[in-house]
Amino acid sequence: MRMTDEAERNSTVLKNPHSVGRVPLIMAITFVVILALAVAATVGFVGWLLLMNPRTKIGASSPKDVLDLAKVALAVAGGIGGAGALVVAYRKQLATEAEHLRGEKDHQRSERSEQREVYRSLNERFDQAVILLGNADSPAVRLSGVYSLASLAEDWPAGRQRCIDVLCAYARLPVMPGIENSGEREVRRTVFSVIREHLLEEAAQTWDGYRFDMSGATLDGACFDDIRLERSTLNLSNAKLLEGELSLKGLVVAGGCLDLSHAQLSGGEVALSGLLLDGGKVSFVEAQFSGAALACSHGVIRGGQLSFEGCLIDGSLLNFGRLSVYPTGDRRGSAPLSFNDSIIQDGRIYLGSLQYEERSSSETARDEKLVRGARRDGCWVTLEHILLNGGTVSFRESRFEGGIISLANSVLAGGRLSFAYARFTRSEVNFAGARFKGCLVDFEYSHFEGPERKEPSREVSDWVKRLERLPVEERDMVWDDHPKATLQFNSAEFWAGSLNLDHSSIHDSVFDLVGVDFRGGRISLEKAYCVRAVINLWNSRFNYESVTEIVLPDEKWLTVLWSNYYSGPLARVAIPRQVRTLEVSAAD
Repeated sequence: MRMTDEAERNSTVLKNPHSVGRVPLIMAITFVVILALAVAATVGFVGWLLLMNPRTKIGASSPKDVLDLAKVALAVAGGIGGAGALVVAYRKQLATEAEHLRGEKDHQRSERSEQREVYRSLNERFDQAVILLGNADSPAVRLSGVYSLASLAEDWPAGRQRCIDVLCAYARLPVMPGIENSGEREVRRTVFSVIREHLLEEAAQTWDGYRFDMSGATLDGACFDDIRLERSTLNLSNAKLLEGELSLKGLVVAGGCLDLSHAQLSGGEVALSGLLLDGGKVSFVEAQFSGAALACSHGVIRGGQLSFEGCLIDGSLLNFGRLSVYPTGDRRGSAPLSFNDSIIQDGRIYLGSLQYEERSSSETARDEKLVRGARRDGCWVTLEHILLNGGTVSFRESRFEGGIISLANSVLAGGRLSFAYARFTRSEVNFAGARFKGCLVDFEYSHFEGPERKEPSREVSDWVKRLERLPVEERDMVWDDHPKATLQFNSAEFWAGSLNLDHSSIHDSVFDLVGVDFRGGRISLEKAYCVRAVINLWNSRFNYESVTEIVLPDEKWLTVLWSNYYSGPLARVAIPRQVRTLEVSAAD
């Protein structure tokens, strides 16, 4: 408690030095001198009484005693004088500290005054720039407002987000009629250009890390080439592209996000060529492509997701030629490229020359398990639950090494799905639960190659022998460790349409048609070249009122496994060399 009181007193001294030592310095010095003389006189008088006064002396005095008495008196006076010197020094120190404190307060007061002046100046610049940007008469004045806000954002880090918000809010304003003649298009393009310049990797002052909300903006030509998003989200959700080009060439997304969800793309083109996606997300979720085009002729996905989930693609072309995908080790995350729940009506998705390389080791890929009727983790491109009702989805000449292409639970009602000339190495195309109702699925001249093993032929043959030794009711128990299927159609439904594998090359692969419900359509492997291949029709169902045509090659290295509907012995059907067409129905 005493220390606290003393600290408070010291603080009071520093804050108000005039409250201590209010006596003038000359008076303090005079007082000390008088005190010293008085004390010396008192000491001398007492000594005289004791040593020299005949009435009170206690012994004989000598000159030496008188000298000693004088020394004592002078010493006492000198001590008091030293104390006075300390008082003087203390007073000087207080004065110095008080002067320093006054200087600091004046400096702080000056700084606050300068800051207020700077802040007032910045706010005045902000107000003036907003007034210029809001000018309704002259596009040139609005352009000067754009550049004024950009310059102010560079000079004002604390208010940078405010400046960006105003620029983005201007881009969100509805476009008035006559935009071509009013100069408004140039003003809006300048807004986009200013934002782009500050998101470049080589920008002198980057704006990465700030919010860019241009949701609902009209993008009649906007350029964001070569921008880099690490901590920012460029929000163009609900944007409208009526014509012109939304250019995002060379886009780098490394942890940030480009959001074009719910965008209405009814004309023009979205240019994504040169995309580098290394974490983060590029989202076209539930966007509507109706007459627009998207070009991503080359690019790399090393992490994150490029998502077109829930899109409507009608009369548009989405071109992803020469896109390379390198998934990360997180095999339970979302697919790097996804079209789940999309509707494709007379639209085209071109994924030709697409390349996928699996980063996991061969041992990891070798030990993967397949759960029947379910999609495994690790899909790198998914078109699950899509409705293909006209148009084309093409993987022509693509190259797959590991991973899965999943079309599980899709409805293929019309149009064409092409994997012609594609090459699959340790990969899988998954149609589990899909419904074929008129679509042509084309694997013509494609190449399928199973897992790399020292003795690949023994894997399939040992697995078949194991099935033959088991009772019928126990054969379902071995599916979790059966050889990896290259084409999987578990629980699919064939109503119409065609699955074409003519002229394909099939090495050490399994075509899994387990539990398929055949009600029509055609599956053709005519002139396919098979080496240790298995077509598995275990527990497939064939409708009484329809005929499914299955065309098999004249190939002795092909094994066909099939049984009656959940009953009957396992049969290895050897296809005669002269017979290439096998009509299967319930009567058989």
